[in-house]
Amino acid sequence: MGIYKRGNVWWYKFKKDGRPYYKSSESTDPAEAERLLKIAQGDVARGKTPIVIFNQVTLDELAQDFLTDFRIQKRRTIAHAERFVRQLKKFFGNAKVTRITTTKIRQYIQKRQEDGLANASINRELSALKRMFSLAAEADPPKIDRIPKIPMLIEDNVRK
Repeated sequence: MGIYKRGNVWWYKFKKDGRPYYKSSESTDPAEAERLLKIAQGDVARGKTPIVIFNQVTLDELAQDFLTDFRIQKRRTIAHAERFVRQLKKFFGNAKVTRITTTKIRQYIQKRQEDGLANASINRELSALKRMFSLAAEADPPKIDRIPKIPMLIEDNVRK
């Protein structure tokens, strides 16, 4: 464990549960790498998952957990869930979960509205995304440290 230099940038290394983690400080200042290392070590000492680990979780990982949960619960709508995942991945790609913010979600909503989808259909996709985040937060140890605000749309789908 410690800091070291790769090129002009300083990196730091720490261990959690016996597994080494390597992270760039994105700085040419060794003091910055030392500061980040101490934060990570402090988180590990308190039993908290360091933010560095949260930064490695991707949407694909959350989607796999979501689909696995659907299969475990024996839900009949697995085909719908897979379609929701495909649509979310089409927009977000395999983004790091920390990059999926409320602003990005609003952009997703706008794009799906431009595609001509009804608010109810968009809400089903957003519900899938919300469930992905909830499962990640409930995992032991948690895979994420925050769930972004996911705005839901007003539905006007009363039968006529």
